Amino acid sequence: AKFYGSLENRQRLKLNSISKFLPSIVYSYNSRFPGMTSDHNIKNMSISVTQQVFNGGADAAAFQQAKYLTNIEEINFLLEKQNVLLNAVKAYMKVLTTSEVYKLTQHTEKVLTEHLLATEKRFALAEVTKTDVSQATARLSAAKSESIKAYGNMKAAEASYVHTIGELPVDLQDPVTPVLPTSVEEALEIAQRNNLSLQISNNGHKAAKQGVLIALGHLLPSISVSAVTSYTQSDILNKDIQKTEDVFEIKMSLPIFQQGLNLGAVTQSELAVKQKMYAYYEALNSIKESIVSNWESISTANSMLQAAQDHVKYTEVVLFGVKKEVELNLRTILDVLDAEEELLKAKVNLVNVQSNVIISIYNLLALIGQLNIN
Repeated sequence: AKFYGSLENRQRLKLNSISKFLPSIVYSYNSRFPGMTSDHNIKNMSISVTQQVFNGGADAAAFQQAKYLTNIEEINFLLEKQNVLLNAVKAYMKVLTTSEVYKLTQHTEKVLTEHLLATEKRFALAEVTKTDVSQATARLSAAKSESIKAYGNMKAAEASYVHTIGELPVDLQDPVTPVLPTSVEEALEIAQRNNLSLQISNNGHKAAKQGVLIALGHLLPSISVSAVTSYTQSDILNKDIQKTEDVFEIKMSLPIFQQGLNLGAVTQSELAVKQKMYAYYEALNSIKESIVSNWESISTANSMLQAAQDHVKYTEVVLFGVKKEVELNLRTILDVLDAEEELLKAKVNLVNVQSNVIISIYNLLALIGQLNIN
């Protein structure tokens, strides 16, 4: 709906800007028949063409203003597309993340099921106690609960994906990491040229400047030319009289005083320019702040990614060691269960951190105006 509204506004602005330079053509016809006060009838037809020649440059300024306003509508259209793309990226990553977490919980559930079976066999041989069996059973129940929760999150993510993308998620692959600017300074420089919100503010400022010229133009003389051709036919005393008349007129008008409204319009338009200028610089500062914040978020996320990868790596080493120590009766079943739980948490954390890195990168691309369909 927003897309169609933007297209309609663009067409309306273009038509309004062009219409100011077109002539006005009027055809009129009237007929008067005999009555109590008149004993003759008269028919009159006329066509007039009026063209505005000069009105203080207000029409030219309005045409330029319409161009800037049209630019705003076009950029708004691009901004909507960018927001859709960003939401699509988030929905895509959400499906990947929740699917991977669900797979991890299923794997953990399978492993803990095997642990429980092994513990029950050892209990039957009096190698472990009933407490060990209960601990293994409790951990398996918790794993099943986590698996059910992960499944629900995955289905919710898939529903969001369908709503955003319009199709079911099938065979999704890990996305390729986009190329980013080499420094935050380069990102800021690119954003000043390409950020869509900043472009909207800039065009709004330029449109407001044209508004001042429009208001000033209404203080200057206006000149218009008109041509009128009329044909009159009358019946007076049974005599048919026909008359054709052509008139060409040049009209000039100069507003001297209009209750102060014209001067007030100039003051108001100048105030609008200042407001748009302040809005531009406010938007610029806000974008700079967001870019620096997102840059630091990416840097932090990359550091967390490395730490999460190390966490998984060493947790796997710990789990392997604990299993070996259990075989030597140096550790208990509880130690193995703790290590399995720690490994699951580490892997889930790694998946979430990887997703955060990708989303942070695409957020930055949107801020610097480089997130598009390509």
